Amino acid sequence: MAKVLTAWIGGNDLNGIKPDAKGPGPIAATLAKLQATQGFDRLELLYNYPQSDVAPYLEWLGDKAGIPVNARYATLKSPIHFGDIYQHTNTLLTELADADLHILLSPGTPAMQAVWILLSKTRFPATYWQSSP
Repeated sequence: MAKVLTAWIGGNDLNGIKPDAKGPGPIAATLAKLQATQGFDRLELLYNYPQSDVAPYLEWLGDKAGIPVNARYATLKSPIHFGDIYQHTNTLLTELADADLHILLSPGTPAMQAVWILLSKTRFPATYWQSSP
């Protein structure tokens, strides 16, 4: 069974690759802290930013991660539109139903966090992680 870490890509993740960044962003920071003890097999990410903003981040993250990084674009009316967030998150989790699922709650909007929790508490059991306490 594959051990998968999943998350929404957030603004702090994208900003984490800038030269003046204060840190690498939640996804990279969490992966750096947990990979030695958790041994994730891959990252599965969702994003709603333009591809031109996300592509450099995914290339950078792929170099750092040491595991496959898969990302998919999610069309959202807004980053707080529960219906759209639910639809895309549910689709991803359905595809990962046979995985040992780990969800990073830190990146994304509160609506994205709420949908992760609702789905994983009702249909897709998962372990939760935060980039900082």
